[in-house]
Amino acid sequence: MAARNMQTAESFKKVNTLQKHYTRKHKNLELGQEPNFGEEGTEEFEERAAQSDLQCHAAKFLLCAKAQGNLTQSAVDLVKDSTKNLLGEYLDIVKKSLIAKLRETGDHEIQFSQDMEELFSFDDVFNGLDLAYEQRYYFLKNFNLVEPVEIEMGKEWKRLFSGGRKKLKRTSILGYQIPLLKSLE
Repeated sequence: MAARNMQTAESFKKVNTLQKHYTRKHKNLELGQEPNFGEEGTEEFEERAAQSDLQCHAAKFLLCAKAQGNLTQSAVDLVKDSTKNLLGEYLDIVKKSLIAKLRETGDHEIQFSQDMEELFSFDDVFNGLDLAYEQRYYFLKNFNLVEPVEIEMGKEWKRLFSGGRKKLKRTSILGYQIPLLKSLE
């Protein structure tokens, strides 16, 4: 049984080689989005269309995360659950701020053009966590992250090859200490 690539008319004897071909040659292609066909104008259809679009985007996110990071299924599940929790917290914040804004206005009409834009003016969910050092700083500051400290225990002499000759070189013996008192702060 041979697998066939319809875009380039190549045939592959194994499915794994076809999959590797797709990841190498067609990695940058975007996944196609199928338009929603059906009745337009009804509220039920709009809700169904929105749900199918959301499902399509969620599947695309998981697929791209798995393909780009070469993740296992358990790692993809962890990413999915973590993202679900993060977006749930984000939507709770938005809902609470919307309720507070509605209670604040009371009987007055809300000016949707200005007030709602202010309400949903969050720039990015990951704002301030773009770079690795920003993430590390935030983790250390807010999550009481304690890392092992490298301590030099002593020195020893080793015979190493350098330029085809054995040379005697002094190397450090390292140990690691975990600061437990710092983790209790």
